[in-house]
Amino acid sequence: MSENTNSAIISEGMTVTRGSITNKNGLTIFGKVLRGSVTSLSEVVIEENGVLEGKLLARSFDVKGKFSGTAIVRGTVTLRKGCFVKGAIDCGSIIIEEGAVISDSTHTLGEKLILDKLRADKAYCELEKTGSRVSEPSVSKQ
Repeated sequence: MSENTNSAIISEGMTVTRGSITNKNGLTIFGKVLRGSVTSLSEVVIEENGVLEGKLLARSFDVKGKFSGTAIVRGTVTLRKGCFVKGAIDCGSIIIEEGAVISDSTHTLGEKLILDKLRADKAYCELEKTGSRVSEPSVSKQ
């Protein structure tokens, strides 16, 4: 996990549904983000029991749990042993540990192409300009 002490946390037992989360300082997911979108100018981490289903835009992405959807990552994507990834990931670089499960596709693209894709997204551009913002997603404790 990142050393960023300002990183937001979706704790274990928490589920965020049908919302968008934008955060300038990163996000760590121990719980679930379902049918949502996550935009971060920093690192997004999915811990071992964490789940993210939806769209991700981030500077870096570290997956130990489950990810299903589409991701555009400016820097490095790290797929850890035991993770499960289904969907399309476009990134600057990728590290895949033995034992990571990948379904669908990953593409490493040059930084300019990644930046073009990120800046085509309205939420990412707004976050770059204004900093942290969170919409009002549905949250439930289990």
